[in-house]
Amino acid sequence: MRPAPKVCRSAVSGFGMIEMMVALVLSLLVVAAALAVSQANQTIFRVNQGLSRIQEGARAAFELMSSDLRAAGGTACSSVARPSPGQTESARESALLGRPLRGTAVEFTVVSSDDTAFRVTSDTANSVTLDAGQVPDATDAINPADWLVACNANQLYIVQATAVTANTVTFNPALPVALTQDPMAPPRTTMLSRYREHRWYLDGTTLRVARQGATIGDAVADGVRAMSVSYLT
Repeated sequence: MRPAPKVCRSAVSGFGMIEMMVALVLSLLVVAAALAVSQANQTIFRVNQGLSRIQEGARAAFELMSSDLRAAGGTACSSVARPSPGQTESARESALLGRPLRGTAVEFTVVSSDDTAFRVTSDTANSVTLDAGQVPDATDAINPADWLVACNANQLYIVQATAVTANTVTFNPALPVALTQDPMAPPRTTMLSRYREHRWYLDGTTLRVARQGATIGDAVADGVRAMSVSYLT
């Protein structure tokens, strides 16, 4: 009989300790590299997301600011309309008619009337009736305590609403004369709109706009480090 062939031990032996350690180290290196790449991608994503937010906030802020600035001093009535002679201008009337843009180097306030104005069909010294064809329900557009600009081609007053119904707005103080009965202006030029006063300022790193005399404004853009305002005469 022939003896059985000898089996080579090297042909059937497994990984040794050294090979296992080398493979483990290489695996850890690959995992560490993958984690580093993933963290770097997350950091880049967060940075880009933050930049996009800042750019969107800045774009919205500039659009809102420019809209307010273009409207400064604007009303639905004649540019020569003023309170009747002998009437003392209120602070709001003086601001709208004489200084619609004011402020300092770090903030500014813009005064105007709303872009939308409502035609008055009839009025008394303390109330107006709006054109039902233009505004079916005045309560959708005007609230009690709103400041309003009532004017025609000759006169302009700022009053505060005290009550609002479907077509009638009651206000104080009383006007010296019903605007639709002004002999110096056609009745169809009598209009009513909301008074608008917006103050732009920086609160820490947040750009805010305070509407209608509010103490704390709404946040418009975050991450603003400084704001410098200059004025031209």
